[in-house]
Amino acid sequence: MKEYTIDKISAKMALLDYIPVIFFAGCIFNVFLKSHNPIIFAGGILCTLAGLSKASWKLMLALKNKNLFFFNYIFRIFMITGFSLIIISIVMEWNVIISGSLNGLIFKMPQAIFYFITIIGMISMCVC
Repeated sequence: MKEYTIDKISAKMALLDYIPVIFFAGCIFNVFLKSHNPIIFAGGILCTLAGLSKASWKLMLALKNKNLFFFNYIFRIFMITGFSLIIISIVMEWNVIISGSLNGLIFKMPQAIFYFITIIGMISMCVC
């Protein structure tokens, strides 16, 4: 198991990891309200829990210098399962997405701003 120390992770960085998780949860909830697809909602909840566990792991490491490896471990399991469920729901609803009825509802303002912020946040989480 890789050891992480306080030198590599700061509390400010750990707190910033919560922002894309919150935006992602808002986007998934918005998509669920428009599509009424429980599979995408379940996948979104798992991905949100994965993001919260990773951000909480970093925060505990930064504040207490304590490696709660379980939070880091469940991140992988929840994230893979959650995104797999989201992909399955997209495949199942592909004809609705192509027809434009869902696409038109999702990419209106202000939802488009949240999706853009979420994508930027997810990219920055992967880079940092």
